[in-house]
Order: sequence, then structure tokens, then C-alpha cells
Amino acid sequence: FQYGKGAVLGHPAEDRGCFGENQECIEGFNFLNVVKGKDLEALNGAGLIGLAPIPSKKKELEDAFDHGIPGFVAQLKHNSEFVDARGHQFSIYLSNDETSPGALSFGGYDLAQYAAAGSTEADMIWADIGHNEAYWTMNSEDSKLGATSITNGNQMVILDNGMSLAMAPMDSFEKIILALHADHGVQCLPMEGMPVLPCECTVEQYDKLPPLDFTIIKNEQGEKATIHMPKQAYMKFATDGQETGCMLMINPWEFAGLGGKEGEEYWVLGAQ
Repeated sequence: FQYGKGAVLGHPAEDRGCFGENQECIEGFNFLNVVKGKDLEALNGAGLIGLAPIPSKKKELEDAFDHGIPGFVAQLKHNSEFVDARGHQFSIYLSNDETSPGALSFGGYDLAQYAAAGSTEADMIWADIGHNEAYWTMNSEDSKLGATSITNGNQMVILDNGMSLAMAPMDSFEKIILALHADHGVQCLPMEGMPVLPCECTVEQYDKLPPLDFTIIKNEQGEKATIHMPKQAYMKFATDGQETGCMLMINPWEFAGLGGKEGEEYWVLGAQ
């Protein structure tokens, strides 16, 4: 098994897996009992649970010891007892507020506790996963910074709570830089040693920055929805004494992950 840049070696194992205070359990939960790891020294935890939507083969679900261990999400979906009791969903609440810690729930979601006040089921957006089932991907028809399009056509959007920053296809990243300068007077220039791009901006310019909008294709019928990345998620305003400025919290990249096809472009929307 591989995890990012790390890898582990171990033996197939089976046990009962339980969730939450009520100890709702899955019998016959399969996992890898690790005996050796590589490049995981920074991992602060007793183990890893991958949440990728990769579908497992029937043989893996029926006999993991001889045919390989199915993914965690695939096991939840395959377990009729868990699905009947809780549904085959999980939800992640991310927060940068110490008074409102993040949460991970298996078997559903809690709008009343974690969504914006007054949110209802009608505010939920459900989208089919794109063809690349190695990630939680959505098909995107267009992306815009304000009124300016920053894409040449369909792209894929990966939702990845493990990323600290967003990542944009190289062409879209260049268009963001040009649009920030031309439309909003914010100039971003690379600086050696900086992991993010510093930008010259005033508080007035920052306050007027528009959101990044993604037009998502929800299903095969072509229904669409728009998701918004507010300015504070892609641009950070900072002060240092009398000096003020911004930092662009998006990095450019060329997709080199699993399951991609030649010529495809991928956004990654991270935890910011």
C-alpha cells in the first residue's frame, strides 16, 4: 500500500470495526497489519484510514486474504447492516476556529450542527463522481474569477481535505495571475524561498476581490450547480508593521496522480 510519498508493508487482517460512543460495529472488517513503513516518520497516529472512492473488485470483498484488501469506503458501502442502519455516507467538517473543532462522521451528516445557520436539504449539492474514481472528483464546465473565465474547457475538481492549499492547472493559474492584475489591480510576483506567491494589494483591493466560481456538472442529464471559493480561501491579507500585502493560497501544478488521462486538467480544492 502507498500513502502519498510513503509506503507500508504488512499482512492482511480481519477484526470488528466500531464507530462512535454507541459503538456501532462492522463485523469482518479487513485491514493491513503493518510490520514495516517508509517515509511516514511525520505521521502522528496509530494508523491510516484511506477515504478514496476506489471501487473494489468482488473477489476482494468476498475474500480479502487471497485477493487483496478492499478500500475502507468500499467496505462500508458493501456492508448491508451498516448501510441499513446509517447509510453509505461520510462527512467532514473543517474549521480554523479553535472554539469549533473539526469533525468526521461516518453514516451521514448533521446540517443543524455543522452547516451555515438556516441551511436545509435544499441547499445540498449532490454531484456524480467523475470518471477518475481514484479521487473524490467532480466534472467542471467552467471556472471564473469574478466575470473572467480562467479555463479553456472542461476540467476535473478534486476535493482533498488533506491538502493545505488549493492547486490549479498551470494554464488556469496563469489566467488567475493576469486577471488579478488586469481586473483588480493586484499584482502577484514570485519570490525566492516563498512557498506561496506574494501579491501587492491594499485592504481596499482585498475587500473587493470576487470569489472563485466553479460550474459543476452534477449528473449525466447535464444539471449544473455553482460552488464558490470565497476570497479569504484563495487570498490571505497580511500586515507587518506599516507594510501590507497579500499571499495567493493557490499553487500551480501539472496533474501526475492516479487514473488521469492525457490532456486532462485537475484542480485540487484543499482544506483552506
